[in-house]
Amino acid sequence: MDGIEYFKVGDIFRSTDISRWHAVKTLKNQNNAEHQFLVTWIADILSQRIYPQISERQQLDLLRYNLGHDIPEALTGDIASPTKRALEAYFKDGENPLEDLESKLCPGYKILKDRVEGNPLRRISKLADLIEMIVFIHQEGVGEYAEKIEKNLYRGVDEIIASSYEKYPELKWGSARKMIEEILKAQGSHLEFEWNASEMS
Repeated sequence: MDGIEYFKVGDIFRSTDISRWHAVKTLKNQNNAEHQFLVTWIADILSQRIYPQISERQQLDLLRYNLGHDIPEALTGDIASPTKRALEAYFKDGENPLEDLESKLCPGYKILKDRVEGNPLRRISKLADLIEMIVFIHQEGVGEYAEKIEKNLYRGVDEIIASSYEKYPELKWGSARKMIEEILKAQGSHLEFEWNASEMS
């Protein structure tokens, strides 16, 4: 352990108050903390499938980054994806004012982000992020706009998988698509337990 406190405890707790999907109609609300928790677990499982040779240090960096990848929004609020994409398209790498603001507001976030940049971890993190969003909007999204967002999210996954195979062809990037299907089709251990219990009675 490096002894660094990457985020202020207050900001971590504030993440439960930051609502997501405020520009999209959904059946239920989702907060930032819920999203980060799910993304972290998806990234943990996905990393084992895509990158079996991942080291313990890399695994720790991956988990810490994903647990706090949206913590800056405790200070900025949830910024809609179209705004983020527009900034990315307009500014060159390293010149995005949003990234600069997030780094200044949360220096710990910048440290963790730098540790996953330039290696498979950042791509795994982004895939986990998109997978969580696909599952949420598929299950909770309402209307045509939500359907369009889901299609765009799938396109994002496919683009990352394709570019990742080019950069790291030895890794199993197709696992990301399989995981989406696995989550959406899963009935979960609770139902399996109930089924098994009924067989025993």
